[in-house]
Amino acid sequence: MPSAREMTTPVAIHHELIQGRYAGLGEYTVSFERFPRDVDPAPYFAGLPGDRCSCPHWGVVTAGQITFRWVDREETYAEGDAYHAPPGHLPLITAGTSVIEFSPAEELAKVQRVVDAHMTADRFVRWLETGAEPGDLFAPDVFGDLTLPQWRVQAGTATDLMALRTQGHPWPGTVTVERLDLTARGWVMQMTERWTDDNGADWYCREMFRADVENGSITDIAISCTGDWDEATVRKHAAEVELLRP
Repeated sequence: MPSAREMTTPVAIHHELIQGRYAGLGEYTVSFERFPRDVDPAPYFAGLPGDRCSCPHWGVVTAGQITFRWVDREETYAEGDAYHAPPGHLPLITAGTSVIEFSPAEELAKVQRVVDAHMTADRFVRWLETGAEPGDLFAPDVFGDLTLPQWRVQAGTATDLMALRTQGHPWPGTVTVERLDLTARGWVMQMTERWTDDNGADWYCREMFRADVENGSITDIAISCTGDWDEATVRKHAAEVELLRP
C-alpha cells in the first residue's frame, strides 16, 4: 500500500506562515503542515465557494492548536486530537502548530491553487514595497513584459526582471492594491505606488499586473504602467481631470 513520511516528502511550500509537504496516496493527498506563527488565513480563500475552504480534511494535530470555523459553529482541536473538517470552513491556527491531514486530491488541488495565488500576490506586494530579497517569488526563467508610455522592455530571467525594477524604482514605497482578481493561471492586480526619492521628491504611478503562478512562483508577468508622475504632474492632472472613480 502507498505510504509517506514527513521528512522524506519534499517541501512544496516554504512561506513565513506555513511549511507544507504533500504526497499523493491514491485519490488522496497527505499533508504535513507546520505553522511557525499565529495565522488567520481567511483572506486566502477568497474566490472559493462562499470564500471558504471547499475541501474536506481528516487529520491529527501533532502540536499546537487549530480551530475550524463554519457559518454556524466552530470547533477547536489540540495536540493529540483527531478531527474531520467538512467543506465550508475557515481555519484559525496558533503559532507552533503542526498537523497531518488527508484530503481528496482533486478538491485539495483546487483550493491550493487559490491559496497559492493569494500568497504569491502578498509576497509580490511586499517585494515591491521593500525591495527585499524575494527568494523563490520568481521562477528562474520567468518572462517579464513591461509596457510604459511610448516604451516597452522585457526580461527572460528572474535576475533581469529584478534589475528592471531596481533601475526604475530603487526606493521603498507604499503599494495600494485596488483590485485582485484570480485567473485560471494566477491573478490580475490593479494598484498604485507612491515613493520618495533620495532628493525628497514624491512620486506616483498606477499599474496593472497579470501574473501566471506555479508552485508559489511567478513564471510569467505582464506589466502596464502609467509611467512615473512627479508632484507637478500629479497636481496638473488633478487640476485638469475630474475622475469619475478616483
